[in-house]
Amino acid sequence: MAIVLFLVEATGFTAMYRNRVPNLFSCFFTQELGLGEAQTTFTDPSGHSLTTRITTKQFNAQKSSETASFYTMALPYIPPSTDKNDSDKKIDRSYRLNLSVKDDQGKDVLFLSPTDFDLFQNGVQQENYTLDFEIGGVKTGQNVILILDHSISKGPVMDQLKLAAKAFIDLKSHRDKILLIPFGSSPEPQPVSSDKQVLKDQIDTMPNGGGTNLLTSILEGFRLSEQLKGPTTMVVMTDGKAGDKSRKNMDALMDCLKRQQIRIYSVGLGESQKIDENFLKNMAKEGGGKYFQTDDASQLKRIYQSIGAEMQSKYTLAY
Repeated sequence: MAIVLFLVEATGFTAMYRNRVPNLFSCFFTQELGLGEAQTTFTDPSGHSLTTRITTKQFNAQKSSETASFYTMALPYIPPSTDKNDSDKKIDRSYRLNLSVKDDQGKDVLFLSPTDFDLFQNGVQQENYTLDFEIGGVKTGQNVILILDHSISKGPVMDQLKLAAKAFIDLKSHRDKILLIPFGSSPEPQPVSSDKQVLKDQIDTMPNGGGTNLLTSILEGFRLSEQLKGPTTMVVMTDGKAGDKSRKNMDALMDCLKRQQIRIYSVGLGESQKIDENFLKNMAKEGGGKYFQTDDASQLKRIYQSIGAEMQSKYTLAY
C-alpha cells in the first residue's frame, strides 16, 4: 500500500475514487467530487454562434453550500484542423473542446468521466458526448515565461490585459513556476514564483506606457530561461510593432529558437496591419506553439485561458 501511495504522490495526481478509476487505485481515493463550471462561446465552421457550458453534477444545487469545494475550470473550443489534404478529410459533425479541471490547491483533477458532468449547448442539455483524458505534463511542473507589453495607451485595455493574465495564473499547476516580464521601453523581469497571489500582485503593479522593445524583452526571456530547470513555455503578448527589430536582434532570436527547446505562444492585440503579425506567427511556428490575434481586448481572457488549458493536463470533450 505504501508503494502505491508513493507512486500517486510522485505523479502529482489529484484523483477521484469512483468506478472510473482503475480497480487498483479505487480503494485508496475517497474524495468527494468538487463543484465547478466553465462556459465558452464560439463560431462553428458553418458560421453558427454556439455557447457550450459544462458543470459538475449538482452544481446549481450545491454551489451555495458553505462546505462546497470549488474547481477552476476552462473550456476552450478546438477549431477543426485545416492542415489535412482534401483527400484525407473525414466528415466529423462533432464539436471538440479542451477541458481543464483543477482543485482549490491548483492540482489537476484526474479520472473524471461524463457521468460527473452536465453539458449544455445554447441552454439545451446534451446527453451524448465523450470525455477523453490525457495525462501529459502532470508528473512535473513546468516553467512559464509570461511576456506582457504594457505600452498600451488606454487604461481600460490595460485592465483587460491584467484580467487575462490573472486568469492564466489561475490555471497554473501548483508545481509550475512563472517568470513575469512586463515590458515597454525595456524588459522588467520579476522574481520567479509559483505562488498565485504573488504573481497576481506582480501583474497588478505593472505600469502603463513606454515604447515597444519586443525583441529585447523576448531575448531577455531566453537569457533568463537558462537559469530554469525543466520544460519551459514562453507566452508573448504585444499590441504594436517592435521598435527594436534590428538585424542583430533578429539574428540573435533565430539563434535562440534553434538552440533552446522552448515552446512559444504569441498573442497580437490590434488590427493585423498594426502589429507585427508575420513575426508573431513565425515565432510561434518555430517555437512549436500557436499564434492568437484579436482587436478586441475583452477577448484576451479567453485567449489566455485557451493557452493555459492547452498547456496543462486536460480532457477532450466531443459532442
